Amino acid sequence: MMAVWITILFLTGMISTSSSWPDFDLPDDLPDRIPDRLPDFTLPPDLFKNISISVACDAALARMFSDKRSYEATLALDACGKPEPGFLVGNLAWLGHWPECKSLEDFHFCTTVLRLNMSTGIIPPLMKWGLCLPSECGETDVANSMTEIINRLEYDELNTLNPEVRKVQCATFPARPYDAGFYCTVILCCVTALLMITGALFEVHLDRQKKKKEDTLEDSEALLLLRHDSKQNGYGASKIPGKQQKEDREGCCARFLLCFSFTRNLKQILKTDTKGGNMLCLNGIRVISMTWVILGHTLMLVYQVFGATWDGIFGLDFLKSFPAQAILNAFPSVDSFFVLSGLLLTYITLGRMSRSDGRIPWAMFYFHRYWRLLPGLGAAMLFALYLRPYMGEGPLWANSAHYTFNCDKYWWTNLLYINNFYPKSVPEGCIYWVWYLANDMQFYIISPIFLVSLFRKPVVGMIIIAGLCIASFATTIGLMVVNDFKVALMGFGMSDHNGKDIISTVYDKPYCRITPYLVGIVLGYAFHSWRGKRIRINKIAVVVGWASALTTGLAVVYGLYGEFNGSPLSTAENAIYMAFSHFAWAIALSWVIFACHYGYGGWINDFLSWKAWIPLCRLTYGAYLFHPLIMHIFVGNTAHAYSLNAVYIAYYFTSGCVFSYLVSLLVSLGFELPLANLEGFIM
Repeated sequence: MMAVWITILFLTGMISTSSSWPDFDLPDDLPDRIPDRLPDFTLPPDLFKNISISVACDAALARMFSDKRSYEATLALDACGKPEPGFLVGNLAWLGHWPECKSLEDFHFCTTVLRLNMSTGIIPPLMKWGLCLPSECGETDVANSMTEIINRLEYDELNTLNPEVRKVQCATFPARPYDAGFYCTVILCCVTALLMITGALFEVHLDRQKKKKEDTLEDSEALLLLRHDSKQNGYGASKIPGKQQKEDREGCCARFLLCFSFTRNLKQILKTDTKGGNMLCLNGIRVISMTWVILGHTLMLVYQVFGATWDGIFGLDFLKSFPAQAILNAFPSVDSFFVLSGLLLTYITLGRMSRSDGRIPWAMFYFHRYWRLLPGLGAAMLFALYLRPYMGEGPLWANSAHYTFNCDKYWWTNLLYINNFYPKSVPEGCIYWVWYLANDMQFYIISPIFLVSLFRKPVVGMIIIAGLCIASFATTIGLMVVNDFKVALMGFGMSDHNGKDIISTVYDKPYCRITPYLVGIVLGYAFHSWRGKRIRINKIAVVVGWASALTTGLAVVYGLYGEFNGSPLSTAENAIYMAFSHFAWAIALSWVIFACHYGYGGWINDFLSWKAWIPLCRLTYGAYLFHPLIMHIFVGNTAHAYSLNAVYIAYYFTSGCVFSYLVSLLVSLGFELPLANLEGFIM
């Protein structure tokens, strides 16, 4: 009975104010929309009869409100979430007081998520409500009782809101039972750390041994011989024919340990030495693009995924502002990586083909790519599946602690790089943001078609590339028109009546995303053809090129501004934007790369070629894999509603960047570089 009473207490607050709920528009007329008084409200007499809660829960609630337990009942009710200030303008985070509930024995904290049918202009909002209940009252008890009560309440205001219980999650300690996967992951991390330290100590030992032997040698010829032998075996010990086999075994063990030496690998990451002819501007472009990705995901996670904002419609007004468009529309940053991938692949591979008369060991071509991506991807999946659930607590964490990003079901799709096709819905996939890796690997698999044709018959290669671009444009337009998709915010994952959404149908599919990769291939072929040549263009062409690139880039980024401010795009406009925006961004970025590489970039090239970008560039892959996991931990540990404004976004964005790159550094030192070193050692 008391569970019902608690439910009614807060549903009453919601119903009493819903009749004049404002649309999520600019709040100029907000004073006219607030009701003068709360509407009269009575409960049906049979509302509390036959509510589906367990006998144990009902008995626990009875004990909770007995005379002997009045103190606990008071604290439990005090810890429950209540209508917050700003409810009329969209503050739907009734999170309660987590520490107070946690301090009570035989009680646990449950977070209920209600979806409200309100016209926000973007997505129906989710109301988060924290309840402190006896441990005997489980998730099913809360969900069933709330659903039945909502269905029995017949009020126009409530029917307008049409609240739907989406999820109930009760916190446990630990968040998940410690299983074999957790212990194995911890053991793997400990063994890796031990190898890193042992390798570093062994490297110090070898350096000291080498220095000691050099100091004791007085004969210059012996010293030269020793240095010659050092280059042959790498460890400063001359070979004795009678001990050749033993020395080989010791050399293998030594090289294995040195593969994990964190001091050697750290020097590899931090070094900024470059060879002549390198496209140094790519380092800055890569890091800035990764920063843009993190910025866009910060806003998405703070607002969409956790949605415990204090500001309500005022926060949405911030999203509608002109500066916020560069954050909301961060999707072109992904196209930058496709361009860079196609460019580097073509430029490097065609160079190798030129030196080997077109012969490439294609088996190693694929194996090296797979081996390079595997350590970071595997580490991210292990972290999401076995470590992240234990790294937080709180009302928002209680609703996501069991969330393993579906890696327990679909980890194998990532390893096969088919996760952009299976499962059908992107959010259901294992660490869903790695759809990019699937696309990039699929482009890599078919890349020999372009590479061989460009090397043997360049005209045929260009015809194939042009044909694929046209096919991609047509396919994207067709899918957008048939499904009437909206580009703005990619629909926030909303599905149509057939269960289709723009992310899973268009955004992550290789046949809709290949055009920037193809632009990168063409640019890479051009750079290969001009290798060693100086390209001269007049100043007018340079000015026109920069102006065109700037205009095109701004049009792509801010082209959806009207969609958020009363001028929605038509079906045809949405289709055209989706089809050609990726290609247009790739063309604009190609000019930047071309101008910087051939001396027409000025201070922009100086900035993008800054050597400080080089170490960060080596860590962008790990930052890409781990930054959503890091931000899930940050925001998931929030115990109160937060403000959606520029300062808050900047705070979480900065924290997310710093910690993402730090985690990427650890993963690179412990997994990526050691396995890359082992590949060279074995091969």
